Amino acid sequence: ERGRICSIEIIDRDRFGSVAVDQIVFSSSPKPPPISGPVNPRVLALLTSESIRSLDDLAHTYQELSEELLGSVSRSPSEEALLAGILGHRKREDAAEVLDVSAQQELARLVAARSEMDASLPASVFAMSSQDWMVGDSEIHLRGNHKNLGEIAPRQFLQVIAGTGQEPFRNGSGRVELANWITSDRNPLTARVMANRVWHHHFGSGIVPSTDDFGRMGVEPSHPELLDFLATRLIESGWSLKDLHRRIVLSSTYRASSDASAAARDLDPSNTLLSHFPVRRLEAEAIRDSVLAVSGALDQSVGGSGVPPHISVYQDGRGKPASGPLDGLGRRSVYLQVRRNFLPPLFLAFDYPLPISTAGRRGVSAVASQALLMLNNDFINGQASLWADRTLRAHQGSADRIRTMYLEAFGRPPVDEEIGEIQQFLSKQASLRGSASADDPKVWADFAHAIFNTAEFLFVR
Repeated sequence: ERGRICSIEIIDRDRFGSVAVDQIVFSSSPKPPPISGPVNPRVLALLTSESIRSLDDLAHTYQELSEELLGSVSRSPSEEALLAGILGHRKREDAAEVLDVSAQQELARLVAARSEMDASLPASVFAMSSQDWMVGDSEIHLRGNHKNLGEIAPRQFLQVIAGTGQEPFRNGSGRVELANWITSDRNPLTARVMANRVWHHHFGSGIVPSTDDFGRMGVEPSHPELLDFLATRLIESGWSLKDLHRRIVLSSTYRASSDASAAARDLDPSNTLLSHFPVRRLEAEAIRDSVLAVSGALDQSVGGSGVPPHISVYQDGRGKPASGPLDGLGRRSVYLQVRRNFLPPLFLAFDYPLPISTAGRRGVSAVASQALLMLNNDFINGQASLWADRTLRAHQGSADRIRTMYLEAFGRPPVDEEIGEIQQFLSKQASLRGSASADDPKVWADFAHAIFNTAEFLFVR
């Protein structure tokens, strides 16, 4: 756009090649400008040749051209310049020297030595970064319009938080000073927001329910002293999130029962004061990880490369990548690659936020598609079969197997009534499948599948 500042960066990421830029042209015409200066006609012929389909073809053609020029007894000035350009030399002292056998051997030795050195160089590592450039204060964009400029705004923190008596940032762009101010003792907002978000992830709602809004339009904290206490401890611990998590989960509030007393239901029906632990549904990633954990397929290793997501035949769209394994190699969901246009159906059904913007608080829905997915999804069915096979191999007797599966899925043993109902269910499933054996893996897979679909498996109490 006219009047805007931009920068162009051309990077050669190939260790075995090079890039040379003669000129960069800005033009309003869709056609490229004509080439200025003479261009060797033999090079133009190469570029228009139908036989050149790849970089290897082009390199081979240039190799043949250089050998032809080296073998020529007499070369025109344009051919001499072309040969110098191909071989990377600016000058040729004498054409006869080029034809000398010893010189050609020396050239071959140097080329081989260079190739060996190139091969020994490690591959470069690239990362997105930033640097200060044309540092200075900017004008205010009135009503957000960069063409309607107002007064120059000094580089400093937000006045609504830090006040008007600030000393402007003077060191470069001010990014370091801004970061120091955000985490300084003069700004308690960062620690309060962080502590509130950690609390939100454990209880389903923050001490300030509007996790993204601590301003006038947000909701006031239910326990302001508690929020200040957690924020203070976070700073004192050196901003240790692990310490904050430990402090919360070891509290009596977190370990409280989800059963509300009659008085609590009457006096605090929304459980704002947290007289009992709020029942909340697991996030999409936690549901997937829980399924892998009980089936025995969860890979608990830490670190490593991301796993491409599994893409079903029903998912299609622009830039469709190759599909990853159905179970994601058993890796935790945090290690699954995120493809914005190809999110796993399990995640989408359970309110996974679209990765196009930040989301401080996820929605929690209860729709029919969730139950349908848990019944029909290939991943869920496959993990149910794995769980059943593992249980059959490790335990004998239906009662022992039922107790084990209950402990793995719910963290509690079944009561006697539940064992009796499940045994009746297993008998009925065996009859429907025409199986006379109590050890039929398909029957126990049906039971495992039923557990995955229970509210107790999907919700935290």
